[in-house]
Parts: sequence; structure tokens; C-alpha cells
Amino acid sequence: MSPLHLTVGCFAIGITGILVVLALYALGERAIPVWLTMGSVGFTSLGFAAGLVLLWREARSD
Repeated sequence: MSPLHLTVGCFAIGITGILVVLALYALGERAIPVWLTMGSVGFTSLGFAAGLVLLWREARSD
């Protein structure tokens, strides 16, 4: 499995988590678990940062 697949997977998990948090909030839930919110933001940020690093490394290799 390439690093790009792991990066996209991490980002997708984070975006899915953010969508779940937004859906829960829209349905009226005000006590959203902190681990869900922080986990989604963490996975999204990690996936985005890793993607930027991979793009930078690819651009520098040419």
C-alpha cells in the first residue's frame, strides 16, 4: 500500500467524522463526544499535511 493511499484514507476518515459531528449537531445533539470531534479534526489535519508533504517530495524529485 502506497503512502498516498494511507494519506487519502486518513483524510477520508477525518472528513467522515466531521460530517458525523455536523449531522449530530444538526439533529439537536449538543453533547457531542470530545473524542469524536478531536479525532475527526486530527485525522483530517494529519491526512492533509501528509498529502502536502507527499506532493512537495514528488515536486522536488523531478
